[in-house]
Amino acid sequence: MKDLKRITQHHALRLKAFLLMPLAENQRESYAGLAEEIPMAKELFQGQMPKLELLKIPYWLKWDEIAYPKLKQLHIKYCAGDLPSVENLIRMMSACPMLESLSISAPVHDRNSGFLSVPNLNLAHLQIIRIENFEYLALASLLLRLHLPVVKTVGIALDEPLQDNATMGVFMTAMKPVIQRMSDLAETISVGLDQKDGVQLAFYTSTTHTSIKLSNFRWTGVMKAAMSASKAFLERTKYLKVTGGGGVRLSSTGTELVELVTSLRFLNEMTLDGSPNSAELLSMLLNAGNRDVQPLKGAALWQHLMAIELEGCLCDEMDDLLLILEEWKDRRKKKLQKCLPHISIRPGGCGFCGYLRRALERLVEEGEQCSEAESDDEAEGQ
Repeated sequence: MKDLKRITQHHALRLKAFLLMPLAENQRESYAGLAEEIPMAKELFQGQMPKLELLKIPYWLKWDEIAYPKLKQLHIKYCAGDLPSVENLIRMMSACPMLESLSISAPVHDRNSGFLSVPNLNLAHLQIIRIENFEYLALASLLLRLHLPVVKTVGIALDEPLQDNATMGVFMTAMKPVIQRMSDLAETISVGLDQKDGVQLAFYTSTTHTSIKLSNFRWTGVMKAAMSASKAFLERTKYLKVTGGGGVRLSSTGTELVELVTSLRFLNEMTLDGSPNSAELLSMLLNAGNRDVQPLKGAALWQHLMAIELEGCLCDEMDDLLLILEEWKDRRKKKLQKCLPHISIRPGGCGFCGYLRRALERLVEEGEQCSEAESDDEAEGQ
């Protein structure tokens, strides 16, 4: 810290980027008790960095009566020193009017975050915001006070799964305006539910791509809020991928997944990757009727679903999948159901999938050949 103060004691009127490397693991403990020695923002180059555009530091600067009018990128990965409060963060961002990218990783716990004296903040240039390790209420309180009219990338990761419905509701209230804006501007939307990576929403136009990634959030709450945020979200979601059940440890169930895909009636494509509910979902989507399940609610409305892809390890559900695909092939051959989606098996899986996976692939190939023969017959008839 003494070296830092010595190096940064003079003005830096032309400095555009300042990066301070994080402390090594074996150094962090020795600095834990030296919070008072960490310089305040006004002590770095005497607060004279009028052209600074990039600042990357491993601790919280004691922002105090200082502004960086040209700062565009700010990255804080907390290693030592005092923790910021939500009010500290809002005051800091208000001092950086040109901020385009903000990344903060810090265990912010702010019990008084609901009683802030700072006004809401319009970040007119912020395009990227990434936040990690915040306490739930502090995170929700921060986002509720931010207006993000041009944000393109949102990434939020929690250390532990957020299970409390009330807190989840507050957080999604803060996220709804962003989801609504991205949905209304998008031409197509894709959704990923991943056991490890959380909920991923991607919004596409012919020239742009925006995204929201939420890790350790129950996807059921996220999707409910997203679908209520904008009618466009329901109508423009064309692709859904479910990996590992979408998050088994976050209490997802087959019933919840079925309810979700029932709601997304305009899906064109769907991928089931190692999901423990793959057979149940596939059966209901196809309305195959060879398992003891009810037909998919509103199945007659599934005119848009054109393709279903199976990925990952399928060992646990192989027997059920074989029965379902046999029925699917038969229905294609006998033309028993219009708009029956195409099915494909993606190469891969675990080391034990080989023989049974090839059996699935043969059924899919035979079913697709039925479809091709049907197309040829229709062409000859014309």
